[in-house]
Amino acid sequence: MKVKAGIEEFDVSLKKGKTGLFSNISGVNEHWERSVDIIRPDYIFTGEHGYFEEFAEGEKFSSYKDPINQTKIVSLYGEDGKEALSEIDTLFIDIQDVSVRCFTYASTLLNLIKTGKGFAYKIIVLDRPNLQQGKSFGGPAERTSFVAPPFIPFVYPFTLGELALFYSAKFDGDVSVIKLKNYKREMNFYDTAMAFSSPSPNLPDIQAVMLYPGLVLMEEFNVSVGRGTQKPFRIVGAPFIDAGKLTTFVKNLKIDGLLAKPAVFTPSSGKFAKEKCYGSEFYVENPSAFEPMRLGFHLVEFMLKSKVPFEKRENNVYGTNFAEKVEKYGAENFYAKEKTKGDEFIKNVGYKYFIY
Repeated sequence: MKVKAGIEEFDVSLKKGKTGLFSNISGVNEHWERSVDIIRPDYIFTGEHGYFEEFAEGEKFSSYKDPINQTKIVSLYGEDGKEALSEIDTLFIDIQDVSVRCFTYASTLLNLIKTGKGFAYKIIVLDRPNLQQGKSFGGPAERTSFVAPPFIPFVYPFTLGELALFYSAKFDGDVSVIKLKNYKREMNFYDTAMAFSSPSPNLPDIQAVMLYPGLVLMEEFNVSVGRGTQKPFRIVGAPFIDAGKLTTFVKNLKIDGLLAKPAVFTPSSGKFAKEKCYGSEFYVENPSAFEPMRLGFHLVEFMLKSKVPFEKRENNVYGTNFAEKVEKYGAENFYAKEKTKGDEFIKNVGYKYFIY
């Protein structure tokens, strides 16, 4: 049975006073009608990449107007939005999350909950599926930052509505959730029978989303993950990598549900723009069996052993010195340790906020 997003249950009676909507172009109903046009808020709030996903990764931007209906789009990625937030009584949230901690919608949601306590607006989340099948991996970040918000695993088991309830309990917010219909948390996206609407410019399809948790670790290395190509987060490579060696390495891991083949590509932008890169392309043939972090940690190990330059950042995507730990424990052992932490998070904490 087809899953119905929270926006399908929206009723105008939910609008109390002046309203805002945190969203981007992923916020649509089953007919691809925008939640902006259904709710008709006084303000549209949007995070990294902008409402139409027209800004690049990390690119700050100012507020602007929706060219369709002239509603002000308030930037929460380059501006704090507090002037507009102080005016609203109800904030609706309808945006497709990826359920990976370094994907910045989690931090933006947390900031909105914290700000809501001060400005006394109510938050109503129009829920959408967890695109990682409700899996949980890793413990809370050892070093928090905007790409490593506190208290949650690297891959967290919550829908955005459940995450809002979790953070609301931590920070005394005022949150309610309009639930998905016909949804079970272990569903992969194909099971939902929903039309896919991209959550960001470099996650254009569900294959990229499923591979993202593991491949995003590669952003710390001097390799391309396909930004500036038609296959972002589906390929990994660099001018100096042996495509055959990398592909054979991945195939020999025998990771359930994963296919790999050699790739040659030339990014138009980003790392190695206009340079020919050699590496591997990946395809998830069995989403329920596939473990992206096992792939990710083994790719880290491959890059370290191949002496690929590693950019040691204070605030890295994993929130800890993951490359050093892969080197210390080995990829498989570190993977097992982090998987246990994720399982324990569900058992000890996460389950309390499950609504599916």
